[in-house]
Amino acid sequence: MTATSSRALLVAAVLLGVLPGGCAPAPAVAPLGPPPPVDVAQSIVIVDADGADVDMTAPWGTGKAWTRTLTGVVVEGRAILVGGWGLYGQQHVHAQRQGTTVKSTARLVVFDADCGLALLTVDDPAFWSGLQPAAFASAALRPGPARVLHAAADGARVDATAAAVGDRRLSGRCSFPEVKIGQVDAKHVAQSDVIGSATQVLGVVAGTTNDEVLAFGPSTLANFVAEAKRPTYRGVPALGTPWQSLTNPVLRQELGLGPNDGGVRIVSIHQPGSGAGALQVGDILLAVDGRKIAADGSSDDPVLGRLPFHAAVADRNHPGDVLKLDIVRGGVRQSVSVTLKGWPGSSDLVPWYRASGKAGVYAVEGGLVFENLSGEYLQTFGKDWETRAPSRLLDSYWNDKFDPLPDRSRVVVLTRVLADPATLGYEHVHDLIVERINGLRLQSLDDVHLAFAHPSGGFHEVTFAPGQHVSRIVIDVHEASTANDRLRATYGPSRP
Repeated sequence: MTATSSRALLVAAVLLGVLPGGCAPAPAVAPLGPPPPVDVAQSIVIVDADGADVDMTAPWGTGKAWTRTLTGVVVEGRAILVGGWGLYGQQHVHAQRQGTTVKSTARLVVFDADCGLALLTVDDPAFWSGLQPAAFASAALRPGPARVLHAAADGARVDATAAAVGDRRLSGRCSFPEVKIGQVDAKHVAQSDVIGSATQVLGVVAGTTNDEVLAFGPSTLANFVAEAKRPTYRGVPALGTPWQSLTNPVLRQELGLGPNDGGVRIVSIHQPGSGAGALQVGDILLAVDGRKIAADGSSDDPVLGRLPFHAAVADRNHPGDVLKLDIVRGGVRQSVSVTLKGWPGSSDLVPWYRASGKAGVYAVEGGLVFENLSGEYLQTFGKDWETRAPSRLLDSYWNDKFDPLPDRSRVVVLTRVLADPATLGYEHVHDLIVERINGLRLQSLDDVHLAFAHPSGGFHEVTFAPGQHVSRIVIDVHEASTANDRLRATYGPSRP
């Protein structure tokens, strides 16, 4: 063996940890620990959006254009979480990293218009280079110090303002527990600003009310992100069962409840809710999945703390989960199972946001303008719409809004009459609930064009719901047809 080959074998033996006469132990390697926590501020990105709001009084127009800058927080799965309703009506969305001027096209993954939460992504891999996702707080929030993180519009920095987390309160359609942020001037806080500790997201601002800043809590945000990443977003579960507290001792005695029973009484069942088919009006709900419900409707949750039971159902569960409900029905104690399902506001008889269908958001025939009743339309009556809007419309909104009827999935309103010879004498008619057109009972706005395609003789007849100041109007079929062409040139409404 040559000297050169001997040296080569010795080097190989050293590299392999093998020496003549036995095996040398491998050098100790320090175990890899968990990665250091990420400063929440480093996970903040800037989200720019533009769009247009539909003018509900003239829905064929382009609407009022807007641009908005929102604070986004990077979460697991190369996604950006945005809070509030700032993306409603968006047309283009861009994301921008701190300290850069490059705007990357962002794609909307899920926007829940009911709860005001959105998840975005950016398809350009370069955007994500070096970005680390933020972590949500896992424990129940307690009042204490925090900070509000706000992305500057120019993307040059993230402003941090000292804050304090306050008590929860329920707000919003989804009954999400929201965190009250104190010691911050609401004028300097915007939708989607991030509430955080040094290394955890404590909340995302949903909106401001007077001097209060309200933010979605971390469990709400974590559940939304998990649900939004599914192939099909299922929404937020809700029992859909309004209830009555049972704190009066005489009432409890009459219902056969003991002093330690707790429980609330189910007073109605909304058909789109998860409780339909399992619960009945008059049931006494004692517990959900073993968690007792107090007589005031509150329950103790191991993660969320004490809060109304229906908020815990929405906040800690997903559609498809099965809950065991302990009830008293007709004096008999028993258990029923409920499979949770999402309840999108778009399924309401009177949804909050404009409800579109095959006909779009409006229909125009012969100078008559029809729209589905919605909360957005009611807002056209001003800030005091709850008192200024016609009572006939408010009655439908307050009393019937949640439950589609067997013969009606939407409330169709004749919102205005355009001036034309075909509509002479009807200029004062507006904001009336339509029941039938040419004898066809309307299910929704989609039925309007179908009804006008089948006139009775030479006239179109529009019949309104009883109790309004006008019972019906009639227009000439030929005049209505020519009016569509004239009005298209004058007002610009198209016929969807």
